[in-house]
Amino acid sequence: MGLSRFLINVHDDLSGLERRKFVVLKKVNFVAIVVALALMCINGFSGLVLQSLACLLAILLIFLPVILLLNRGRYHFAASLFTFGLLAMLSGVAYSNILIDRKTHLEVIIIGLSVIAPILYEGWWRRCVFACIFLALCGLEALKYISHDIPLPSDYWFALLNYCVAFLLIYFFSAVFRDELARSIEEADRLNEKLTSSEEQLKKSKLMMDSLLNNLPLFLAMLDRKGNYLIVNKKYEDAFGIPIQEIIGHHYRDVLPDEIVAFHDPLIEKCLAGTPQDFYQNISQENGAFTHSYGKYFPIFGEDNQVEYVTVFVTDVTELKEAEHKLRELNRTKDKLFSIIAHDLMSPIDTLKNTLYLQDHGELSQEEMKRYTQSVRENLSGLSHMLDNLLSWAKAQFHGAPSHKSAVCLHQLIEESAGLCEEILRKKQILLRNEVSTDLILQVHENDLRVIIRNLLNNALKFNREGGSIYVSVQTESESIVCTVRDEGVGISESRLEQIRGRVVMDSEMGTSGEKGTGIGLSLCSELATRNGWGIRVSSKKGEGAAFTVVMPVNGLILR
Repeated sequence: MGLSRFLINVHDDLSGLERRKFVVLKKVNFVAIVVALALMCINGFSGLVLQSLACLLAILLIFLPVILLLNRGRYHFAASLFTFGLLAMLSGVAYSNILIDRKTHLEVIIIGLSVIAPILYEGWWRRCVFACIFLALCGLEALKYISHDIPLPSDYWFALLNYCVAFLLIYFFSAVFRDELARSIEEADRLNEKLTSSEEQLKKSKLMMDSLLNNLPLFLAMLDRKGNYLIVNKKYEDAFGIPIQEIIGHHYRDVLPDEIVAFHDPLIEKCLAGTPQDFYQNISQENGAFTHSYGKYFPIFGEDNQVEYVTVFVTDVTELKEAEHKLRELNRTKDKLFSIIAHDLMSPIDTLKNTLYLQDHGELSQEEMKRYTQSVRENLSGLSHMLDNLLSWAKAQFHGAPSHKSAVCLHQLIEESAGLCEEILRKKQILLRNEVSTDLILQVHENDLRVIIRNLLNNALKFNREGGSIYVSVQTESESIVCTVRDEGVGISESRLEQIRGRVVMDSEMGTSGEKGTGIGLSLCSELATRNGWGIRVSSKKGEGAAFTVVMPVNGLILR
């Protein structure tokens, strides 16, 4: 392998024909070295010291320098050294053989040397080389007679004529062969250029196709009728953690997880039978989440109208499913809001209208009017709280976090929120214990915090038992301020806790004294806490009360 590379290795600055000429020279020079070594050994064993020395000199003075010159890019100099050096060496050996009257017929080798002249030389230089070789042969033929003092006979001139005919035949046939070879090489070079250009275009097309396939927002693959992958895009590599090169050529059962294989086996079989297949798949992840995918298998038919290939397109519709779920929740919330507006808001207003009607017609005594007035006051208080929550919820849905923060005394804010619930506190005989220090001043969005505290207090009042207590306290946890509202009420069931943690707008439950609500209070608290970067925790056991905790990061929050 190394010798072959050495024999064909030439510089890249040569044209195709020039390159091939000097590749031929390299190969002929290599063969000449082998022949010279063999002749040197044969002549040495035969006692022909002069001939052995001539072979050694040819190797040292001609063939090895030719190798050196070729490796340095001196191609024309190398060709001249090989041709004229070898011609001189052969002529010298032939002349010495003539002097000792040995008939070795080295003229044949000289004639053979003329064969490579049309390959290595062009134009007048080629003709000059041919002339030199022809003259050398004529001279050697003449020396056979002159060295023995014999006049040149007619045989000599017939020999020259034969040499002339042989050289003309060699020259013209070699020239014709060379021209045909040159045309073939040019045609081969043109075809090679076209092939190279086609390969470049093919590489560009493949690069564009790979880029297109790998950037598609879906899984795409093609399988043969045996189920082996022919084409896959990068989605497969990302999803299954297997390089594309290790997927292509392998059966889909060796690539896909068992759960997916079990689902897709019948689909692929039906598609191989010629029927396109649509599918929807819901896959459970290790973290408990689900991914939803939709796809389709298409059969590709061959000339015999049999399915040759199967293509599959799969798209991840998880986001669409989540959006669909959110849309259902929004529709549910919308229906609930309409229900609240249609019933819960109108009910207190209807009570007020009925009371005023009865009073205008004198159908209420002083004592009854006093009792109805108290009921109306309670209804209006609940209606005010309900409207505040609806407006705050609407703002949380359609507006971002407010930009203005102000200094807020948390103790005072709790007292003001409790003042709005004073009537219910008195009626249910509930004691509110505000354990927050009056020195704690926070830099917060005041209205958001006020809505959260008011709703948590209202929730604690609603589900607390008569004569119970509500505790509001503040602690420091790690790098957060933790404000907890704890009651001694009926507690919250596990299913209800899950709904609260999931920030779902729930159906309202009746309080311990029949209080009504909208069901959006706790959801609103979660919305407002999230947009302020806070958190809300809840803990409860059925029958043992509940504790709601607002977790606020300390950074930039505490003023003193």
